[in-house]
Amino acid sequence: MIADPAPETIPVTQDDSANTIRLRWWNKSSKVDRIRIRGDVIQETCIALDKASIGLPYPTQVHLFHDKTEASDGMRSRQREV
Repeated sequence: MIADPAPETIPVTQDDSANTIRLRWWNKSSKVDRIRIRGDVIQETCIALDKASIGLPYPTQVHLFHDKTEASDGMRSRQREV
């Protein structure tokens, strides 16, 4: 990687299950090396996030179930949440 200009991190989006950050760096590499260098950057980024105790977001779902076995089924005012 080339130090000048310096690498950049640009926040792009912040959603409920993803934070997207664009990484930009410069190098004098051949076309063949681009895939390897990109992999190295991704790996080093993951290591740095882990060392900083920054967790990656993941989707979360909550399921609510109603008890449908009581005599009050269908009577919304008498039902209880389980």
